[in-house]
Amino acid sequence: MALIYELLVLRNRYQKSILPQHLANLKTINLLYVQKNNFSNPQLIQAIKQSIELSAWGLIHIGYVGIAAYGWEYVFKWLYPWLVKTREFNYHQLLVGFDNKTTEADQKLWEVAQIKDKLIQKKQLEKYLDGYGSRVEDVDLSLPTFREQTQAINKLLSLHSQLPAPASTVKNSKSKKELATQKVLKNLRIAKSIFTWLLTMTQQNVNLREDRRFYEFLADYQIRQMIFLLAKRLKIEKQDIFNKSWKELTHAVN
Repeated sequence: MALIYELLVLRNRYQKSILPQHLANLKTINLLYVQKNNFSNPQLIQAIKQSIELSAWGLIHIGYVGIAAYGWEYVFKWLYPWLVKTREFNYHQLLVGFDNKTTEADQKLWEVAQIKDKLIQKKQLEKYLDGYGSRVEDVDLSLPTFREQTQAINKLLSLHSQLPAPASTVKNSKSKKELATQKVLKNLRIAKSIFTWLLTMTQQNVNLREDRRFYEFLADYQIRQMIFLLAKRLKIEKQDIFNKSWKELTHAVN
């Protein structure tokens, strides 16, 4: 029962409590990042410590939302063969075609890739990276964020310049989802209202999964830049500083 309760309330808690607090924490981290050059070494290391703690709060709480994001899909996957008569459509076909932060970021990068003027493209790319470039796919703070990987960005720009707009792909997936949904609703073993409720809840939480991954690591770039500034002041190589203990760094600045 406890798990069912969590599945029911966690998405609402994320939207009304966890995400707003996380966004407020990100503002605080960004303010510390902007002020970093004015900090003394002891102040800088305290700013890094505070930023990591605030970012970790989001990582833990938003990560926990994954129970709902993945849980609803597992439940739907398990129930689907018992609820639907037809085998014409896989349950995955009902869980695609949504706009989320990942598809939004892909579309924005595609738009930058279509700009022919290199100077204008460079300016727009900088704006894009400010908004979408701080993502990573790993909790390891020593790994570079997307905006730090120039070679990868250039390859993606080249690739996107030759591909259809991500928004059109999402639109096509949405059309296929709607067609599949219409046919599935005509082949139910349970009441349409019950299945529609279950499907809607599952779709909302599957979509939440992509948004969740976008927000989790947004502070990594600012934190890494503050760490690199500390490394420069202490005359430590960038990558070497991640091998130092917090006790060593604290002792070095005092």
